Amino acid sequence: MALRTTYIIAEGPQDAAVAGKILRKRIAHLKPISLRDEVDEFWNNLIPTTFPSLNSDDEREFGRVRVPDFFQNSDSSVAIQTAGGLTQLVIMLCDDLKNLNQMPDSIGIIIDADNDEVNDTYVRIVAEIRAKRQDLIFHERPGNVVAGPPKVGLFMLPNNSDSGTLEDTMLECAASAYPQLLSIAETAVASVSSSLAADANWLKRTERREFGKPFGPNKARVSVIGAILKPTCAISNTYRPVSYTHL
Repeated sequence: MALRTTYIIAEGPQDAAVAGKILRKRIAHLKPISLRDEVDEFWNNLIPTTFPSLNSDDEREFGRVRVPDFFQNSDSSVAIQTAGGLTQLVIMLCDDLKNLNQMPDSIGIIIDADNDEVNDTYVRIVAEIRAKRQDLIFHERPGNVVAGPPKVGLFMLPNNSDSGTLEDTMLECAASAYPQLLSIAETAVASVSSSLAADANWLKRTERREFGKPFGPNKARVSVIGAILKPTCAISNTYRPVSYTHL
């Protein structure tokens, strides 16, 4: 019996990690697949067969090996792709769908609302996708799924209505799961902010640039918590199910 297939593309690795953790919590017996022979053949064309991977725009330069995270149970097979940024998301989505022999049963897209007006960003991204894939039909509002086939939905973090990022949601979770660590992170960020306000030159401009962005402090708070939970690990490794049990 053919498995029900779901393709999800997330703006960044943290978004992809959270999506995978939530799916494993919500869907019974859904497990990560790490061996190629165990991945459903539906996804074969998304798995590179040669190394190194080369960027399409410059065949002299190595690129990241684009392999989705795969999850599977007896009924479903899920591929979660990481776009590596909003500018690459539409390109990668359309490339992956073109490479597949047939359309997945469901397609999900996860992006941050950032500092923009949610509906404006939603309309823009949908228009960019539809310009390349007119066969994909979207609901007029983010967070809703069109019945399809295929089922299609675009979720804008943190809640489909407010500006912000994944970190807003994770900090809300941390307030419940790790209140002591959240307090430590708040203290650390407040101390850095105060020091930079007094004299910004103790950090090079390039080094303080990310922290100075609108959502930089929230990303720093999450990073402080992650550094304590799993020192030296990528921040996405700290996004464990206990952190969002109330979602």
